[in-house]
Amino acid sequence: MVRYQGSRDLLLAVDLSDSMRTPDMLDSGEQLARLTAVRQQIKGLIAQRAGDRIALVVFADHAYLLSPLTQEIPALLTLSDELDFDLVGRTTALGEAILLARQHAEQGRPTALLLVTDGRNTAGSADPEHEAKLAAAQGIRIYTLGVGADPDTFVQPFNDAGADQSDPSSELDEPLLKQLARIGNGRYFRARSQNDLEAINEAINQLEPTAHPVSHYQPVTELYPWPLALACALLLLPAGHGGVDNRFTRALQLRMRRWI
Repeated sequence: MVRYQGSRDLLLAVDLSDSMRTPDMLDSGEQLARLTAVRQQIKGLIAQRAGDRIALVVFADHAYLLSPLTQEIPALLTLSDELDFDLVGRTTALGEAILLARQHAEQGRPTALLLVTDGRNTAGSADPEHEAKLAAAQGIRIYTLGVGADPDTFVQPFNDAGADQSDPSSELDEPLLKQLARIGNGRYFRARSQNDLEAINEAINQLEPTAHPVSHYQPVTELYPWPLALACALLLLPAGHGGVDNRFTRALQLRMRRWI
């Protein structure tokens, strides 16, 4: 097992609203759906944070806790693979996402929240700025990430009710996301491609340094008490008791007295 120093908590809140289907995230010339690109980013970030505790929050119509804070990297990667649009709805409850994240943060530990979205607050009863202030008062640093291509990016139509293709990021509320980051003493990021998402991971790892291993240790189970207890019992056993060979018993008693 490995001991880590400088461990911190990271809360990842991911937008699963319908607009995350938009295939405008370029990756080596290929157009990926926003959620596909974000899923890859989240998995990369998780894989780099060994020693930290990570929680997963998903939101659309409402926010839900997908995983509480844990260091189980394989389980978190599996859950990240399962991020899908059918989980939580079509709209965007930014305020609820911040509320739920701060409710599952642990007081007294260095904690950061990464809020990933491509839209604006359109659902839920929680006000994003109010929740950000409460989170900041708990010591949670807030990073916000706006996802979506620029107006001049070629975008394939993705459904009949598709977003405004002249500006695929027309629903992205950048002023709000920047304000949430300011309130939370964090930073606002903008991702227009897969390369941007990878660079954002690097920036987050610099702003929130990863834990580093300080020692390896193997838990030790002491087994000597069992034979010692048996030997002591034989030491106290009268010679010849229970049919035990007298010579064997006397020899063992003599040897045990030397040891003790």
